[in-house]
Amino acid sequence: MPSIQPTHNCFRLLSKQYIVLLVNWCADYKVIPGFGIHPWWAHLHASSHGNNWQELLEALSQEQLQQAINILSNNDPVTNSGAYATNRKQAGSSSQNKSRNGYHNYSSRDSIDRGSSCSDSGSQQQVQHDGEQQIQNGEQQQQPKLQQEQGGHLCLGNGLRVVPLEEWEGKLRSLLQNNPHAFVGEIGIDRAAQIPGSKAKTSFNHQLELLERQVALAAEFQRPVSIHCVRGYGHLLQFFQQLAKQPSACPPKVMLHSYGGSLEEIPRFHKLKGIGERFYFSFSHVINQRTPDKLVARIAAVPSDRLLIESDQVTPSVIDAGMLHICKVVAGVKGWTVEETAHRMLSNFKTFYAGQLPS
Repeated sequence: MPSIQPTHNCFRLLSKQYIVLLVNWCADYKVIPGFGIHPWWAHLHASSHGNNWQELLEALSQEQLQQAINILSNNDPVTNSGAYATNRKQAGSSSQNKSRNGYHNYSSRDSIDRGSSCSDSGSQQQVQHDGEQQIQNGEQQQQPKLQQEQGGHLCLGNGLRVVPLEEWEGKLRSLLQNNPHAFVGEIGIDRAAQIPGSKAKTSFNHQLELLERQVALAAEFQRPVSIHCVRGYGHLLQFFQQLAKQPSACPPKVMLHSYGGSLEEIPRFHKLKGIGERFYFSFSHVINQRTPDKLVARIAAVPSDRLLIESDQVTPSVIDAGMLHICKVVAGVKGWTVEETAHRMLSNFKTFYAGQLPS
């Protein structure tokens, strides 16, 4: 493990890749390292669609778009509070920049790491930086000034930037090369996510390109992937239908994490010609229990050998409770005992993560 000395810039220096690897080192029986760009951070990473927020974000009006750009550019580049998208409801009046809690510390300079995640022993959990930050009450309505930084890439306001395509793709490649047991994820598409405090969203075509590039790396390195998808399962199915024409372009295993798609789409995924056997459907109590009837129906529709469970929690300390909750739900749906369910889920887990488990 690299040694990092505490400094006033510790949030910037202690990049997420080290946090992920540290958690893996401390609890390797529960945690598998994973790296990738979560769709909530897609707007902080360039693609062929653009390298600035004017090109990567979309809104109903230029005013709404500029509001999102102002919010992003007024965030501290070290703590970067609130600079990621979210599909969770936020309290308070977004247009007035009122103080709000719940944003974790993420720096765009380490934002490929900020999309990093770790898998728990049923499926996948995202590890986020501890501590809550606030977006400060603001009279700061000034317009962001465009600056030039690092080879001419646009930098807005106080330093928050869009990471160039060649930079983030090269860093992800390096992380996978240096961590042979890491998976890729969580990555994916999210059509509900908005920049907090605004109505702007990340361009869907941009999200699809990031997904395509990361899936290609996972296939190249033969790593399983964890897929986040919100309001986009039809598009996701079309994406993998195209990959099915060249099975070598598809990763060895694909997990649809905290699955929220329709019942009809479940067999469509696992019946994809040449790659269908690679798909697994994972469920968590914290996300899927929001719609209990749908959760029961989805679990019943998934073949027993393609079923995974997860905590979807942010720290290993609460994995066990989350896993027990969803294990009991699966047991009730499938008609198994809790012990039998645990053994079945462990077997599926070992199959899915065969190359990522410590020897």
